[in-house]
Amino acid sequence: MREIIYCKFGCGRIATHKIGTGWICEKFAQSCPVNRNTMKKSTKGEKNGMYGKHQTVETKEKIGKKNLGNTPWNLGKDPYNKGKTLIEMYGEEKAKEIKEKRSKSVSATMLKNGGGISKRSKFLQGWFESKKCQRKIYYQSSYELAFYRILERSDSVLFFDRPKFSIPYYIDGVIHQYHPDVISLEKDCNFFRVYEIKPENECELEINQIKWETASKIGFENDLFLFTVLSESSLKDEIKLIYKEFNLK
Repeated sequence: MREIIYCKFGCGRIATHKIGTGWICEKFAQSCPVNRNTMKKSTKGEKNGMYGKHQTVETKEKIGKKNLGNTPWNLGKDPYNKGKTLIEMYGEEKAKEIKEKRSKSVSATMLKNGGGISKRSKFLQGWFESKKCQRKIYYQSSYELAFYRILERSDSVLFFDRPKFSIPYYIDGVIHQYHPDVISLEKDCNFFRVYEIKPENECELEINQIKWETASKIGFENDLFLFTVLSESSLKDEIKLIYKEFNLK
């Protein structure tokens, strides 16, 4: 019987495969969780041996021929972060920091592009400058932009924006967060109106029905807001103008 040897990378697991003069817990070194994290930290920028270099076409062809027919080391394995939320992976503080960085990154990209079509998305995205609300409001589709324009012109609407809250809903006992598209306040109304804007072909999806039923119930039972779903048929005249303006098909 072979002596029990533990992985040389220090992950605490029993080594099963020999590599060079040492033993590791997986067939490939990059499969070890500890070594994988170490590689991520040590191969960035100038620390990477290939920093500033480029492989020749001949080298790429040799590597391709060598790996031809080999089974990828991660075939059939789920990613370590599959099904996990940011909070589960990093904790509340780190997750909040990551979300803020992502939000700033998207905002910076939109401002840099001056609105219009984002390079990161096939949808129309940008900033709508509202004189009524005296601020810029981010839109993620031509439908949202069309609705912003309608709200901007409406005399009965006092204020509108993207909601700064989320609505919890459950699927198979697991909690999720739903973020509606628009919130508005109108004259002679004691509550807010919250809108979801979706293409008609997505309105019958089960997950959307669950989200919207939950939002409608929470808003009504707590006298907080009236929830409404809008589709392109409600915005078609304004959408036609936007498509013409942005040369969309």
